[in-house]
Amino acid sequence: MRSTLVREMVVRSPHGLHLRAAGTVAKVASQFESMVLIQYKDTCVNGKSVMGLASLGVLPGSTVTVIIEGSDVNRAMEALDVLFRSAFDERAVLESVCEGSQPMCASAELAHV
Repeated sequence: MRSTLVREMVVRSPHGLHLRAAGTVAKVASQFESMVLIQYKDTCVNGKSVMGLASLGVLPGSTVTVIIEGSDVNRAMEALDVLFRSAFDERAVLESVCEGSQPMCASAELAHV
């Protein structure tokens, strides 16, 4: 079943949504089948695109809107929420979201944090 979730999230990183943070967001978002969009001001980009995310120019303390549509929206939103709240610390996602045996946690890329 496809559904949509929308949530505002604050960029807590002291460097904003810079290239490394954009890569982390894209990597986590790519672990899910759902479409992930990130909106900042009047621009909306694919949340699985590092260059798209970095091009937004999101400053520290800014709020972005995360829009997720698909079959695994709850898991995707939870992972991204933890990621944004932890200032893009991917380990926080592994510790919080990966309790249990969710497919994302088996990812070779995320396991090497």
